[in-house]
Amino acid sequence: MPLTLHSAGQYCKKIRGRIHYFGWDKQETLRKYYERVSALHSGTSQTAALLPNKLTLENLCNLYLDHQLGRINRMLTGWVQYFSQGYPAQAYRQVNWYTRDRLTTHLCRRSQRPYRPPNGATYYEQLARLGLTYLKTQPRRTL
Repeated sequence: MPLTLHSAGQYCKKIRGRIHYFGWDKQETLRKYYERVSALHSGTSQTAALLPNKLTLENLCNLYLDHQLGRINRMLTGWVQYFSQGYPAQAYRQVNWYTRDRLTTHLCRRSQRPYRPPNGATYYEQLARLGLTYLKTQPRRTL
């Protein structure tokens, strides 16, 4: 397997001197890794690899949102390592709530036509689909 399990519980790979995290679920992380492997090893921008042939307003908005979620996820990964000492469940809940609240507020206020999740979906579900990483506690390892 090309990915290693980090001490924080996420699968990662060190490429070109940087550690790239791909998530918690083994199958999902492999899929993400294989989608991005050529862009990561060549050093090109991931957003350039995601650009479609036809650039539309919807694609530009989604690229911006993908970029922002990537920045937030990197920050949350650092917070996982900071808060992982002791009993982090309450801190994780507070960080998840605050992140979800701020992103929802941003999406609703970013234009004259606020963002709305698809019918039948909540903001929590839609932000998870868009790629927001929610902090969750890992089961304690017994000796």
